[in-house]
Amino acid sequence: MSAITIIQMSQDELGSFILQKLQEHENNKQTQNAVSGTCSINQAAKIIGCSHEGAKKLIMLGHLKTTADNRKVLKKSINDYLSTK
Repeated sequence: MSAITIIQMSQDELGSFILQKLQEHENNKQTQNAVSGTCSINQAAKIIGCSHEGAKKLIMLGHLKTTADNRKVLKKSINDYLSTK
């Protein structure tokens, strides 16, 4: 059986805690989305933390790989880029 823990905190602390957990959740979602498949250039930019133009520059420099029509970024290339960053 699980134990129940009661934590006492102020309204501000609770707000900060909730925002922190939401940010962690969003970061986890972005990391999971980066594992397989493809995504748009905008999605790639958000995962990497740069602008759309920054992502396009990374594509032009060969740091990110795209599909043949240059519309989608391979998520594997995002992972590879982030692991060398």
